[in-house]
Amino acid sequence: MTGASTSAGSFAVFGVTWTYARQRATKLLELEKDLEREEYDAKFRETTEEVFNTSKPVRVSHTFDAPQFAEAFVELAKRTGEGRDLIVRARIEDKEKAPSKKTGKQPTKWVAWHGDSTLALI
Repeated sequence: MTGASTSAGSFAVFGVTWTYARQRATKLLELEKDLEREEYDAKFRETTEEVFNTSKPVRVSHTFDAPQFAEAFVELAKRTGEGRDLIVRARIEDKEKAPSKKTGKQPTKWVAWHGDSTLALI
């Protein structure tokens, strides 16, 4: 990659998956202990659908050391119908912010990856 310095863990997949929606629905329904099993199951399905359809994209994968592995994750998730709005993002240094006073390290941010080898990856 010309002009880019990469290190392990520079890429991840962001989006919304059914797994995330189920985890979020479980957390949202923690206090619904007084419902009958059928009622709870119906409410769980309804909440899961709502979370899946309305949530903002979040990081849904661990970090990858190369974009092709993240892209393979996206393809698999699309084939299985597991997610929506799936996109590969690269972690880069945020040059607009000052380095941390505590650690001296430059802050990072996630940006959409389109195969752009000019990004200064970390």
